[in-house]
Amino acid sequence: MSLRALSALPTLKPETAGTTAGTGVFFQSFMGAVFSQIYGLLADGTPKPLVITASAAAVLALLAGLTPVVLKFRERLAPLSG
Repeated sequence: MSLRALSALPTLKPETAGTTAGTGVFFQSFMGAVFSQIYGLLADGTPKPLVITASAAAVLALLAGLTPVVLKFRERLAPLSG
């Protein structure tokens, strides 16, 4: 999760800023641990498992970061469609 995404979490619901920030930090650490374990299971002495694991993590992080942007864009287009 990017720093920009973490900083945007409390703006969604200001009354739960502490909870959303804590959840964001938890998932950031949790996913780092998960991908470390996945790499450990796939490691065979070549760089291929590292590239696969890092690429998968990057794609998932990109999708997670784009989700709020897409939802906001859809929200802005909704009045225009009907």
